[in-house]
This record gives sequence, structure tokens and C-alpha cells, in this order.
Amino acid sequence: MKKRMVSLLVALAAFPACAHAAVWSVGSNLGVSFISPDRGAHVTTFAAPGSVDGMLPGLRLGRTLSHPNAEAYFDGGMTWSTSNGAHASGLALTANYQWNFTPAARWTPFVDLGAGFAHKSVDSGDSDAAGTSLRIGVGAGARRKAGDSGTLRAAVRWDHDSRATDRSVVVNPGGSVITFKLGFDLWLK
Repeated sequence: MKKRMVSLLVALAAFPACAHAAVWSVGSNLGVSFISPDRGAHVTTFAAPGSVDGMLPGLRLGRTLSHPNAEAYFDGGMTWSTSNGAHASGLALTANYQWNFTPAARWTPFVDLGAGFAHKSVDSGDSDAAGTSLRIGVGAGARRKAGDSGTLRAAVRWDHDSRATDRSVVVNPGGSVITFKLGFDLWLK
């Protein structure tokens, strides 16, 4: 028991030192998506923020890495809607790597890439279906420093979702998702 307590105290003492070595950030995204399925009707759908297909708005948790231009972050979003007894929900989470070209400048362009999942669930009362798709993507944008402890971001991102079915019901047809995002980050120094 004493060994466990000592190990716990050492880990807790080391955590602030690890957190201080890197700069952590928390932020939010708001955007719109254009969805183009791989199969079926080749129609691009506009998905406004808050729609289940658009998987927006989102929350972002990141940190700088050992190289001053590099940053890693998780980007997630969850939505829920209900209408006339039917329910639909969505959840997306990606792990991403971002390269900031000139991080010390007031404005800096960046590129990013990431992978994760997109889950969608629908329940019409008579039937229900749920499925999870693999999501991979790349993006580019620019960010602007806002004071000493924040940044504003604008980005465009292309993601590809795999097809997801549930008992032969197509929950996500798979395809391209192009998203335009605006967001901010608060840097926790």
C-alpha cells in the first residue's frame, strides 16, 4: 500500500512539470460542411452547424509539441436532434497533427492531418440504426494571435468517411466531407 501511495504522489508531483513543459489549449469550432456521398445519389448536401450530418459545433483540446511549429489536438463534436418523436445523434472525434509555418508571427498559415471516427444514430420510433465510420482527413488554414493567451482560427478541411451500415440500413454512405470552420483557442500557460 505504501508503494502505491508513494507512486501516486510521485506521479501527481510530476504532472504539473509535464503540463508546464508544453502549452495546452482548449477551444471551440463553429462551421458548415458539404457532404458528398461515395455511393447512391451523387448530390452534395449542405449541413449547417448543429445538424447531425455536419457534426458541428465542436470542441478542441490541444498542446504544443517539442518542435515550436508542431501541435497535436483532439477535435470532437456531438449533436442531438429530435422532431416528431424521431431522434438523431452524431458524435465525431479525430486526433490531429498541425504544422504552424511561422508560430511566432501574429498571423500564421497551418496545415493539419488526422484520423478518428464519426458515429451516427437514428431512431424513428418504429426502427433504429446506428453506425460508426472511420474518418481520415487533411486541412489548411490560418490563425491569428489574440492577445497573450489565445488565437482565432479559420480553416477548410477535407475528410473521408467510410461506409457504415446497421442490419443492411445505410447509416453513413461514406464519402467526402468538406468543412469550413471558424474557431478560437485559449492557451493555458
